[in-house]
Amino acid sequence: MEDKQKHQAGPVDIPDIETPRKPAPRTKAAAKPASGAKRPAPGKKPASGKKPVKKPVKKPAPPEDDLPPWLGKIVDWIADIPGKLAKIPGWLATLPGKFVKAWGSWFYRIYFPIVALALIAIFFGWHWLDGFAADYEASQPVHVADEVTQIFTAGDYNRIYELDTAAQALSGGDRAFYVDSLSQLAAGRTVDCVSAFSSDKNELKYNVTLDGTKFATFTLVPSGQTTAHGNTLWQLGTVTTNVVLESTVTPADPNQAPCRIQALPEYIVTVNGKTLTAEDVTRTGLPTLPDNFLPKGLTAPTLTEYGFYSEEGAPQISVAAADGTPLTPVEESQNVWVCGLQEDAAAKAQYSETIIKMAQRIAKYTTQDTSRNNALSGVMSNSPAEEIIKKFNNGWAPSHKEESFENMEVSDFIVLSDECLVCHVSFDYILTSKRENDYTYPTEYTFCIVRKSGEGKLYNILFH
Repeated sequence: MEDKQKHQAGPVDIPDIETPRKPAPRTKAAAKPASGAKRPAPGKKPASGKKPVKKPVKKPAPPEDDLPPWLGKIVDWIADIPGKLAKIPGWLATLPGKFVKAWGSWFYRIYFPIVALALIAIFFGWHWLDGFAADYEASQPVHVADEVTQIFTAGDYNRIYELDTAAQALSGGDRAFYVDSLSQLAAGRTVDCVSAFSSDKNELKYNVTLDGTKFATFTLVPSGQTTAHGNTLWQLGTVTTNVVLESTVTPADPNQAPCRIQALPEYIVTVNGKTLTAEDVTRTGLPTLPDNFLPKGLTAPTLTEYGFYSEEGAPQISVAAADGTPLTPVEESQNVWVCGLQEDAAAKAQYSETIIKMAQRIAKYTTQDTSRNNALSGVMSNSPAEEIIKKFNNGWAPSHKEESFENMEVSDFIVLSDECLVCHVSFDYILTSKRENDYTYPTEYTFCIVRKSGEGKLYNILFH
């Protein structure tokens, strides 16, 4: 009892609650030494446990540039740019760092050379195109045409006499007469040059006019030489003058007479009341049509030319057929008259509309305004006309949006046989550009028509 009370009266000793401790990290147990092995002394590393020495890992060398030598030089030159720019004061000095940063990318190391090459290509390409354009312009035939026209406008008829294929025939070999005649003809008149049709793709044809009237023709042909860029060079082909005027040459010689009239040999020609005879004849057998223009078996009539003088102004000319029927001569050019076969009015009325439509189709084809098949409509198969149309160079016309015809006329409508007739067609062919500019081309054709079963087919064609 006393013990129980004594125990109860004394203080109760309650132990302090300790803060839990974190468990120490586990360590890997050291490997037990093999049986018979000695333990190393404390603080010493085992002899066999030397720390391995790490060998330095060599970084792979950057791949060598697989570039052509010429491109490599460009790359090296561009790589030196940062150092060059660093020497420049001011804001340019900040560029090298940016450039080096960009140059570290393989994309830019390829991009910059490509850009440089593109700029070089553009420079040389522009230089080549500039030379080609100048070379092309210099080779244009219009420059040669202008040079020939200058000979006429300058009145250098001595030089024209040497070039003119008809000079000997017109002047009888008298150069002074030829020069004097053309000088009088051109005095005070406006000389101009206009392009004309040519059925030969290797020939360019031009008409020289005086106050709008044709009096000479010249052609240009390829010279056989080319420019440095391969453009064809052109040169003068032929020059032909059409008329001569009065001169101080002795009037006794009809060959020196300034006026001419051409008529069929059987016609009676009277000038100022005087009937011309064989003494006034200057030439005979003048063809009215080119050789081989008519179908085989047919021959075209020829004309006789007379020379005469007229000192009283315009001459009074009258022509009559062998049976006395009066005929009307036509002034073909200055001081040159022609009186050929008589027109067949009935045949002309029958075929004129067909011939006009035929001429319009051909004209449209020459400027690429209709198809070849349409142009060949009404043309005889395997005929010279078909071959001429197929070979015609129709790329000469300026750009235009529409075409039209004015002053259509059919003349010299001559019936040579029951199956063959010839005629002359003339008109103004007008091309209108997109800017409403009109280009007028006086056009003339000579047709040979073959009639079969009442239908006319174009056999041959002559461009004037």
